[in-house]
Amino acid sequence: MRRQLIIVLLALAGISNIRTYAQVKYEPFIGVTIPLCNAEGNRGLGPMFGLNVMKDIDNTQFRLGLQGALAVAARDIDAIDDTWSLRTVNISVLCEYLYKKTIIGSPFLGLGVGVAQQAETMPGFTQYLDFSGTSPILSLYCGTRIGNHFKMGLDLRITNTKEFNTLGLSIGYAF
Repeated sequence: MRRQLIIVLLALAGISNIRTYAQVKYEPFIGVTIPLCNAEGNRGLGPMFGLNVMKDIDNTQFRLGLQGALAVAARDIDAIDDTWSLRTVNISVLCEYLYKKTIIGSPFLGLGVGVAQQAETMPGFTQYLDFSGTSPILSLYCGTRIGNHFKMGLDLRITNTKEFNTLGLSIGYAF
């Protein structure tokens, strides 16, 4: 955990020294996620929300930044008529590549690497399902920026615990 946190902090220190042609952009986002693993129960939609803080790199089509996010993988368990909730809170260093910077739309690809705090809950069954821990997280995402402010994307989050892996769809606004 310490080593992962040190890597994230060093990456942030490097980002703060990059010469940019624009200010830092704050990009809050919301969306939905669906779990990827074939565990017990039916896959359900869970919420996802967070904040990206991004900087454009001078004379390139790359953007670097930081993300703090919460993603929930939900499963409906019919046998007990309840929901199994797998929560992941992460902080990641991001790198985006914008294919074309236009006012109308700019498709992008991104990669995030960071640290995730994970917890699972199932009301009434906490003694049986009681996992919490820290894990590295890899985020792969793509989407499009519409104008200079709106952003839509598809997000794949992979951790070393397969139950917490999710696929998400999000919308955001940059200011």
